[in-house]
Amino acid sequence: MKGANRIYLARVQAAAAIAVGLLVLGASATQGQPREPLIFEHFALDAGLDDYIVYSAARDARGFLWVGTQKGLNRFDGARFHSFSLSVEGEPRAMTAREVVLDTAVLGGVWVATASQGLRRYAPDTRQLSPYTHASHGLASDTVTALLSDASGTLWVGTRSAGLSRLRPDANRFDSVSAALPARHVTALALGSAWPDLLWVGTNQGLALLDARTGETVALSEDRSSLVYRTAISAITEVAGQIWIATRNGTLFSADPETGRLRQFEHPDIDGRRGAISSLSASSLWPHVLWAGTRRGGVIALDTKTGDVSTYSSTLTHNDVLAVHEDGEGLLWVGTVLGLNKARLVPPRFAPDPSDAMLRERAPAVLTLHEPTSNPDVILLSLARDGLHVYDRVTQRRRSADIEGLPNLIFTLHEDGRGHLWIGGRSTSLYRWDRTTNQLDAFSLTEGRPTDIRHIYESPRHPGTLWIATSRLGLIEFDAERTQILRRYDSAGDAAQALSTDDLWRVHTVPTDRDGLWIATRGGGLNRLDLPTGTVAHWSATDHPTCVPGNDLPAIASTPDGALWLGSTDGGIARFDSTGQTCERFTPAHGLSHVDAVSLLPDPLGRLWIGSSNGLTLFDPGARSFTTFSHEDGLQGDIFTVSAHQLTARGAMLLGGTDGFNQFYPDRIAVDETPPRVAITSLYVDGESYPLQETADGYAPVELAHTQRDIAVEFAALDLRQPGKNRYAVWLEGAEPAWRQLGTQASARYPVAPFGRHTLHVRGTNRDGIWSSEAASLPIIIRPPAWQTWWFWTLAALAVLGVVVAGYQYRIQQLVRVERTRRRIADDLHDDIGSKVSNVALRLDLAGRNPALPEGDRSHLADLAQTARTVVDDLRDAVWIVDAGHDDLAAVVTRMEQFADSMTRGRRLRFTRPDALPPVPLTMDARRHLYLLFKESIHNAVRHGGADTVEVHVAYENTRFQLTVQDDGVGFDLATVRRGRGLETMRRRAEALGGTLNVESTPGAGTTVRFETALG
Repeated sequence: MKGANRIYLARVQAAAAIAVGLLVLGASATQGQPREPLIFEHFALDAGLDDYIVYSAARDARGFLWVGTQKGLNRFDGARFHSFSLSVEGEPRAMTAREVVLDTAVLGGVWVATASQGLRRYAPDTRQLSPYTHASHGLASDTVTALLSDASGTLWVGTRSAGLSRLRPDANRFDSVSAALPARHVTALALGSAWPDLLWVGTNQGLALLDARTGETVALSEDRSSLVYRTAISAITEVAGQIWIATRNGTLFSADPETGRLRQFEHPDIDGRRGAISSLSASSLWPHVLWAGTRRGGVIALDTKTGDVSTYSSTLTHNDVLAVHEDGEGLLWVGTVLGLNKARLVPPRFAPDPSDAMLRERAPAVLTLHEPTSNPDVILLSLARDGLHVYDRVTQRRRSADIEGLPNLIFTLHEDGRGHLWIGGRSTSLYRWDRTTNQLDAFSLTEGRPTDIRHIYESPRHPGTLWIATSRLGLIEFDAERTQILRRYDSAGDAAQALSTDDLWRVHTVPTDRDGLWIATRGGGLNRLDLPTGTVAHWSATDHPTCVPGNDLPAIASTPDGALWLGSTDGGIARFDSTGQTCERFTPAHGLSHVDAVSLLPDPLGRLWIGSSNGLTLFDPGARSFTTFSHEDGLQGDIFTVSAHQLTARGAMLLGGTDGFNQFYPDRIAVDETPPRVAITSLYVDGESYPLQETADGYAPVELAHTQRDIAVEFAALDLRQPGKNRYAVWLEGAEPAWRQLGTQASARYPVAPFGRHTLHVRGTNRDGIWSSEAASLPIIIRPPAWQTWWFWTLAALAVLGVVVAGYQYRIQQLVRVERTRRRIADDLHDDIGSKVSNVALRLDLAGRNPALPEGDRSHLADLAQTARTVVDDLRDAVWIVDAGHDDLAAVVTRMEQFADSMTRGRRLRFTRPDALPPVPLTMDARRHLYLLFKESIHNAVRHGGADTVEVHVAYENTRFQLTVQDDGVGFDLATVRRGRGLETMRRRAEALGGTLNVESTPGAGTTVRFETALG
């Protein structure tokens, strides 16, 4: 034991220099404690937490908050809680998550200590809770009470009845630590940076110190009478190099970094007055602050350097605190017996004016304000229904201006070069107040019903001329020196010089436009008054939706680069370009906090501060970034008024609204430029939860069937400070052409996602509108149905091709069989029937030559012989038509020439045809109709026309076939024989061939037959 003591003393001496360095570093860090009071936000069952009783809370490296409750483990992403139940059927409290350890080197993941079921480890890759019980991994007990992970990757586990165990990174089983402990019930474990090899062990009967490498006990001091050796230890932690130990009777002890001796911290607010100390947590924001949770006194903040103690309990859900945790974002998480609490420790970026409370008591709305250049220590305020007031910055008091004659509703204040204050409100007059003499002068603008004077503007180029925008009188040009109206501009009169409406909001000039006065109207869009000519140009949201965000334009301003900006009540803001070439419009989809922009105030950096009914938005046109601030950031409220804004001569901004006003310097308002991490937290397919598997590179691909096309995802940007401000954009690559802005909606759904391979990309912003540098990406594969796959269509194409080939082959075989049949029929007709009929004709000729027969009989036999020869000729034609060897145009034309030659013997025949005809195939019916049409034409010319000369002309060009038969016969009257059977038959054959037939004939002048059709 003495050797162990020497080891300890040597380490203490070596750590002294480290501790001194920490003290010096702490002295230069942020001093003090959190502001009073802490305002806690509450989370319970209605927020998604699975139980009221919260035992532990810790933030992991990714940004998730893990919460251990009586029923299980919860993960909070800022948008929602995801619960992982640890309950066992029949034993509802057996799996209480007493303690949570995050991201240990032992297998990684989240480790959860349970009441009687050992350890549970949450693995990010499978999103499952794996058991580490006595039976499966040799844990000394299944009732785990304390957890600790050291730098070497060893997991230390304290149990209720079996002492201390550890799980080394190279092992899969626990081994028991055999050191002598005050008791077997371990309640707390800690390692200090000053003593990295010393393990502090708290039990229900006192404190022990172990050598973390050997497991041997190390003596603390010679004084064993201290309460720390005899009292149950509830929590141990390190603050600024010191180990702090809390006991269950409410006493705090610290270990001196130089001597290692323990000393009790005495303070009336601690020392058991607020009950047992349940938990300790070191502050990362204030290096010397120790957070302590008590069982009946809320949360205590102890400045370990000064000894100052602050208590926080008034806004907690309950003063019985079980867990305290401060994360790296300056958030304090407090678990109680009545839910989880969150407080932001960083002071608000905007400090509301100290007189806000007084303003809210009397008249909450600040209509307009002004800091006089002659006296910057005061601010002039116009309060709704309460006239003009003076706020003194030095005394932080507000008083009424006590000016008789002013209207109660004042909308605009303007200070001219002489220090006179011009005042406009709901009145018939314009007012001028001399602050030095307190004299008030009124100048009548109208008679009868009063008007709202909304804006008084003096152009830098034309000092002494006031431009007055009213609610019903249009625009008034007023000479401030001579105090007279120079001219009125309204919607009546000449169209070229008329305003679009008489209801005006504001007037403005742009440095780059020397001759123009820009007028923002209420309902009439934007007007430009050309000062040299008096003509007015109009732009409306209907005609120029990109350039003019709406026709109701309460805000107009220009940035130092000369750009003109417009703010509308329902369409966001727009960068206006009168040419329409470079207009740009921004809406809530781009990051605006609301559709309305009631005020625009540029700062010297070229940024725009946009007041709306939903907070204040800072817009950087160069970076295209939007940062929205609300009452949570210290603003007077979330609703700003139209005319209550000013950039003072000292560079400060004044902004007023319904709950007071703020004054700040824009370059001192910090914007968090740290991009958040974005996580896809849940996937739902067809309305059912679908498992996600995380990998080192993101998420494993999700493969779905063709029936699983309804996809919904939930995601979160892990900035938990003001998660309601985080905005999101999604892109389902392969299904959407570009990113889709979701605003603050932390989910997306695709009811009918297309088939194929897609990747869902999700981006998010932190509370200040800074987008994540990397998107969370989830590959999604939706397999198409079988009938939409390439292999299905390949097989289908092959099947169709097979059917086509089979059909083609069958058709060829049929054609071959038909051709063979036709040839056989032709041969039979020619060889059998034809020869027999020819033989009959021959015998009839011989019989008719018998001189013994009477003349009448011989004549009769000659007629019969001629009829038989005619039958033979017709039979030959039939054989030729049937014969498949002649199924082309050339064969038909040759047959036509042969027939014409035989029919015109003894007459003149001129038959012209192309030298070579292409191999145009013809069906048997086509050959038959074409040949018989020609045959009928020749018959008519020779037999009926008695022609001496017959001319036949055949032509074929570009698939067009032409046939002309012309004779010099007797001709005929077409009117008489039009209905003849021969011509009618020829016309039907021409129609069957899809051609046209034209017959020309005159009695005594011959006949011409023309036929034309498409062949080939």
